[in-house]
Parts: sequence; structure tokens; C-alpha cells
Amino acid sequence: MPAAKVNFGTKNLTQTVPSTVKGVNFVEGRTIRGPVNDPSIIFNSWPNFVKVHGGLTNDTDTPRLVKRILENGGSIRFNRVAHYTDITDPETLTAIKPDAIVIEDAPTGLGANEPLFSLVPKYPGADYNNVKVAVENGSNNQPGFFNIIISHDTDPTLREEYRNLFINGKPTLGHSTYLKSLVEGSKLVDVIYNDLTLLTDEVAVPIEKVVNFTGGADGDPVVATDYIGDSNSRTGFYAFDDYDEAMQLGVLDFDDDTIHVAGAAYADNRKDLIYQISLSNNLSTADAIITKRELLNIDTQFVEFVAGGVKILDQLTGQILNSSGLADLMILSNKTSQNYGEYYSHAGNTRGLVNNALGVVNNFGSPATSKDLDNIIDAGINMFINRDGQIKLWGNRSASYTNDQERFTSIVRLIIFIKKSLRPTLEDFLEEPNDIPTWKRMYFTVKPFMDSLVTQRALYSYEWQGDQFAKGLDNLTINDATDVTNGKYVVRIVLKAIGSIQEINVDMVLTPGGISFEIVNELI
Repeated sequence: MPAAKVNFGTKNLTQTVPSTVKGVNFVEGRTIRGPVNDPSIIFNSWPNFVKVHGGLTNDTDTPRLVKRILENGGSIRFNRVAHYTDITDPETLTAIKPDAIVIEDAPTGLGANEPLFSLVPKYPGADYNNVKVAVENGSNNQPGFFNIIISHDTDPTLREEYRNLFINGKPTLGHSTYLKSLVEGSKLVDVIYNDLTLLTDEVAVPIEKVVNFTGGADGDPVVATDYIGDSNSRTGFYAFDDYDEAMQLGVLDFDDDTIHVAGAAYADNRKDLIYQISLSNNLSTADAIITKRELLNIDTQFVEFVAGGVKILDQLTGQILNSSGLADLMILSNKTSQNYGEYYSHAGNTRGLVNNALGVVNNFGSPATSKDLDNIIDAGINMFINRDGQIKLWGNRSASYTNDQERFTSIVRLIIFIKKSLRPTLEDFLEEPNDIPTWKRMYFTVKPFMDSLVTQRALYSYEWQGDQFAKGLDNLTINDATDVTNGKYVVRIVLKAIGSIQEINVDMVLTPGGISFEIVNELI
């Protein structure tokens, strides 16, 4: 028998439901540069967005509104739109990259200059013709070292410096790494190496030069199909297929019925985000706004309409810009998600206030227009209004015509949030034994998350029905024993969701001064 001792064992039961990413928006629009149909970067700041996609321009409102979102705490996964002659064929993009700049060897003896490497803009567009490449002697003043400076003719903030580079020997194409810092760091150019094994000179040193890229073009004007895209070519809306962080998707600079119908269908098919639509500021009456919404014939809880428009200061021109309001709708959605929860309404006096706005374009916030506002909201259209000296979002309606809880955007966002939160945790249980111990572990893993929805005022209560406490396969109530043996497991989550207050009724009763409140209550 072994000596007396104390043994410790550890069983890890700390698996929890992970937190979802908050404040990310999927956005489509036009910019002067950047990748086309490649929203792989999440931008958290305006300067970082400018480095890739460029700054403010008179050609499109997209950068203005992106700037507004980013400077108000939101994040953006951005999809730059350009024109294709055939949207199903990615090779038919009409925008063109500038020609490559070839960097040659500075010869130490007789003979022609020999190419060492080439630099080519990462993406297509005429703006890259403003990009300049300077090759100069190294800053360390040592033989063989060189600098590459990449700058922009009209944007002094856009400058990349790669100093004291050196070509060690005569590397083959596959072993060329001497421009690694440029390859990994540049937002503007890509490198094409040459095979240097046949160089005449013993030491390869690039010739000094300063030259602009030429030949870049923006291509033909964009059309609605460029925004809509194609599922097979992953263009337009479908460029977002690989990503799932966002709670909302929108087009900032192109108001078109076919785009909105397609965006609504895309969101309804995904069922994990809301397509936000701002109706035109040209619709200045309640009848016009409601008629437009009805003509679109969109009936899904995964769409949110807004109208009214927001007046903001155009930082490029200094003039007042009649914005669609879509950027501010995204801002309110983000702030509510980050500070309260996805399941709170982002309208009203607490969470619906718009910052840095100069007014609304079409105001229905006064007592004189209250009936119009009622009709607009009842039609499933939320409004930016000016009331009590404040610019605010009014209404918490989705685009569903069905008279149930999912006609409220906050409830739709709650369901999306629960699905986004639970999916990765539940996927951890796939391929585990399909038996009661696994079901019980699943229940206790998700229970703290579901309980938190009660304490955080998303749910009055819930019930997780999944046979996790069954005594055996013979007394299952939710699942079928045959399905269980075939690998299927069913959970039913019964939710009592907390909606937002939509109406407060106050009864005022005038009485003579000599009558007690008790008598009044009897008379009413």
C-alpha cells in the first residue's frame, strides 16, 4: 500500500458563451482607391480608412458618412464598388491599375540597366496616378543601401518610407526577401521580384529615380448591379458572405429601388443582420414616404426603414449637407449595442439622440404633424425628427407587416444577437456523444448567458427545453429517440422578450377643490 498523501484533480467547467463583436457595420459605396469587392479589413479610425480608400471627395458622399460613423465610435467593414461589364465575371472590371514601375540596377560598368524588381499599385483607379515612387541612396550612407519613399501628390498624409534596404547577393525569384518590410507594410503598392542570378554587376544597387505611376483609370460609372453583385463571383452584397460580425448593412451613396429590394432579400436570406434603408429626402410628405415604402413591397423583419434626413456640416465644402441619415442610423445602432445591449431600442430621448446634427430635412416632430408621424411609424418607417430642440430617431419598427413582436427592430436584434452568441458555443458540441451527459453540459454552458439576458432586461424569462434532465431515452419529451440515435438533438428555447414602450396613456381629471381623491376615484 503506498504512503499516505493528498491527490488533487482538476475538471475544467469554465466553458462559456463568447462575447460577440460590437459596433461593426457592413458598408458599400464608392471611394477613389482601395480594394474592390474585398471587405477583408475592419476599419476603426478615419486615418486608417484614408490610407487605404482615400479621403473626402466631391464625387461621392460615402467618405463623408464613413468618417461620421468612424468618428462616432463605430467600425466598418467596407466594400468598394466599381463597374463590371459582366457582374458574374470578376475579370470584366473596367477600372484599371496603373502600369508597373520597373526599378533597374545602377550599372557599375558597361552595359544596359538590368531590371531588379517592379512596383505596382495594389488596386485599380485613377487616383494611383498621383502616387509617386522615389528611389534614393540609403540614409545610413553605406554602399549598396537604398531607400524607397512612396508618397501622394495631393495628400501629404499619405507617405510610406522604407529606409536602408539592401540586396544581399543575387537571390533567385523564390528567395527574394530584401523588400519584406515594403511587402508587409505598404497600403499602396505590391512588389514583383525579378530573378537576379544572371545580373552582370557583382552588387545590385537600384538606380536613383523619382517617377509617378501612370495609366490608372476608374472605369465606367457604377450601376445598380455593381452594388447588388453576384453570389458566385462574390461581388456586391455577396462580398460580405465570409463575414458575420455586423448587425447592420447599408449602401451610403446610391439610392435605387432595385438595390434596396436586393439588399432586403440578401438580409432575409442570411437572417443574421438588418439591411437599413434611408428613403429619399425628396419625399417631403407623409403620403409620399408611405407610398414609396409600399411600392418597394419589402416585407421582412430583417430590414429597417428610416426617413426624414439629417442636416450635417460638410467638412469638405463647409456647407450644410442634407444627409440621408443612414450613417446616423448606424451610429445609433452601434452606440446602443455597445452601451446598453443589442436588444434595446436605438430610438427615443435616451438612445436616439443624434450628435453634431444641424437639423432634419423633413421634420414631422411638431404637435401639428403628430398624426402624420403616427401614420408613418405605423407603416413601418422610423423617422429622424426635431422635437424639444433635439434631433432624434423616433420609431422602433422593422419592415415586417406581421402584427407580432418581430415588427419591432429591438426584438429582431435580440433574436439575431442570441443566434450569433450561441452558435459558436453550440458548434463545440458537434461530434460529441449524443447523450444526456452532453445535453446537460450544453445546458449548463449556455445557462449563464441566457440568465444574463434576464438580468440585463432583454427577457422577462426563458425556458431551455432540451431533455437535459431526462432519465433515459424512454422518457424524452422534446426529442425523438430514433432521431437521437441518428445524431440529431433538438432544443426549444421559449423566450418572453421585453419590448420597448410604445404608448403611455395619462388620464387627467379636473375636480372641484372640495372633493376628496377617494370620492373622485369612486366617480370615475
